[in-house]
Amino acid sequence: MGRVEIDCTGDVTIGRHCILSDGAKLLTHSHVFLEGHVPNIVEEKQITITSIAVGDNVYIGEGAIILPQVDMIGESAIIGAGAVLTKDAGPGEIWAGNPARMVGRRGGERPGEDGPQPGA
Repeated sequence: MGRVEIDCTGDVTIGRHCILSDGAKLLTHSHVFLEGHVPNIVEEKQITITSIAVGDNVYIGEGAIILPQVDMIGESAIIGAGAVLTKDAGPGEIWAGNPARMVGRRGGERPGEDGPQPGA
């Protein structure tokens, strides 16, 4: 049996009937990016804390990484195996790749096909 890593530095809400596959990671913090030379990176402990909400019936594939800039994964969304999600995924959207991009919708619609488009 594999493992899932959930960074609970920030708030994490996971809906009902979700599947998080082996090796999936949800991250809720990142380190502050400092410009210029940092004399001792170990002493720079500043972090940015975020939160994430995962809707009901979401599937997160094997080895997928949900980065801290993601606030929400909508109900019935699918995040493909090995995807690196850097943006919110809307309800029913299918995301894949690194960085992840929307490749379809549950129900068969794909970006560029007739029907509602993201952001429309």
